[in-house]
Amino acid sequence: MSAARTPIVSAIGHETDTPLLDYVADLRASTPTHAASSIVPDHADEVRGLLTVVRRGRGSLSKRIDQQRERIHALLTRPVMANRSAIINTHRADIDQTARRGNVAITRLVDREHDRLQGMARHLRAVSPQQTLERGYAVVRNGDGHVIRTASEVAVKDSLTVLTADGEFAAQVAAQSGS
Repeated sequence: MSAARTPIVSAIGHETDTPLLDYVADLRASTPTHAASSIVPDHADEVRGLLTVVRRGRGSLSKRIDQQRERIHALLTRPVMANRSAIINTHRADIDQTARRGNVAITRLVDREHDRLQGMARHLRAVSPQQTLERGYAVVRNGDGHVIRTASEVAVKDSLTVLTADGEFAAQVAAQSGS
């Protein structure tokens, strides 16, 4: 495991002993559910973070525009600037072009962040436990609530609970085959 390039997560869960994996894992979680919630980013947190970045960007740009307006106002109130319209007219094209570039830059930033947010949302939906259940998988638990991972963990007549995408139901082992 020391050569592993991806992070190792130990989530054996509900064990009284300490497996060796716990000593080399990058993250130790008490249960698989806790491990999943620790390594998958929260969609709402990601959205809030993105909205904060956009809000800060807009605030910063607005502040910069206000500062430039104040600077222009300070220049225009000087006595030397008696004929303000002549000066403004000579720079109007530059001002308009700068405003257009600023609008284009903001639009691109918002579009890029929107696309990034959509990608994150698609990723979160793809790795969600509910999406896995909707693809036809189920979670099977024994009477104590422990997840069954192999057929050898059950015996004939054991009562089980099966969780599917739209609910759960009870089942009983009627027969076993294989190992």
